[in-house]
Order: sequence, then C-alpha cells, then structure tokens
Amino acid sequence: MTIEYASRRGEIWTWYWRAWRQRLWKSHLGIFAIFAVPAYLLMSYLARPSLSTLAAPLAIGAIPILLLVLYPQFRFKPQARTITLGTSGITTIVGRKSGRISWKNIRSITTERGYVLIEGSSGNAFIIPPRAFDTPAAQASFVESMKERVAAAR
Repeated sequence: MTIEYASRRGEIWTWYWRAWRQRLWKSHLGIFAIFAVPAYLLMSYLARPSLSTLAAPLAIGAIPILLLVLYPQFRFKPQARTITLGTSGITTIVGRKSGRISWKNIRSITTERGYVLIEGSSGNAFIIPPRAFDTPAAQASFVESMKERVAAAR
C-alpha cells in the first residue's frame, strides 16, 4: 500500500505544539535547567545578584529551547513524500532522500482531526494529512493495515 502527499509547514508546527503539550515540555524544562542553573550560579559567584544576574542565565537557558522549537521548521521538506507499507516496515521517499522504519520501532498510530500520526520510538513522526487519501475508507484501511503489522511485529 502506497500513498503520496506534500506536507505544509503549518501542519508540522501544529503537530510540534501538540507533542510539546503532551510530553516535550518536560524535556525542555530539564534542558533549560541544565543550562540556566549553572549559568546563574556562575553569575552569582562572579557578580553581586541583580536583575542582570538573572537575565543572562534565563537567556542562556532559553537559547537551546528556541533551537529545539525551530529545528522541525529548519528540517521541513515541502516536496512530495511517498510512504509505502512493506512487510518489514514503512519506507519513505522525499525528494532524493529515503528512509525506513521497522514495524517494531513504531510507538503509536493515531488519527486526530483527520490526520494520521505515526510516531516512531525515536520521537520522529509522520503527519499524514487527510488529502493523502482518496476516501475516508481508504484512510481507515491504511491505518488498520499499519496497526495489524505493528501488532504482528511485537
């Protein structure tokens, strides 16, 4: 079974904030603390505490978070993507790049607001828009086929 579609930047942005609200905020908070706390301790040691002592560590903690938020937008690929369900997993082609994810490395397959979301165990995801399918029945068949293959791989 093969489908083809092109992603839109807004779809990637929407998915990222959904993932952030569900779980990414925890890791972002940890990363912020890893950068901001030592910077604050160093600034407090070197200078008398003041608002400027607090501003620099906050900025130092915020920069890695900003980069993490922008990363999916930098990696965005507007070209048509082909996804093929094979016996060992999903094969994807975007432009000249291709990749493969095995069925056992799929964390979840869900549908939300008409989109099919396939999340890998690495945290990467496929966001398949409803326009990739000719009919809602074709989408349901695609999702059911994937779920069966993931269950069989486990």
